[in-house]
Amino acid sequence: SLMSPVGLASSLTKEINVGVSTVLVAQGKTQEQRRQEAIRLNEEGLKLLNQAKYKEALELYEEALVIFREIGDKPFE
Repeated sequence: SLMSPVGLASSLTKEINVGVSTVLVAQGKTQEQRRQEAIRLNEEGLKLLNQAKYKEALELYEEALVIFREIGDKPFE
């Protein structure tokens, strides 16, 4: 869901827990920009998976999943 202007003005960043790490995400991004970022993370994860870098791939997949869930993109979830 899109953030209201009041919510956007009240906070510039939001913490999202991804496994043991915390990622700071700028609030000003549109839903489509967030979706594109998640797709990019997913594609980078696939490249790492093909290089047998499993832990790094999993971290990117988890970050992408958090974004897909936040924006309600069920097909990618």
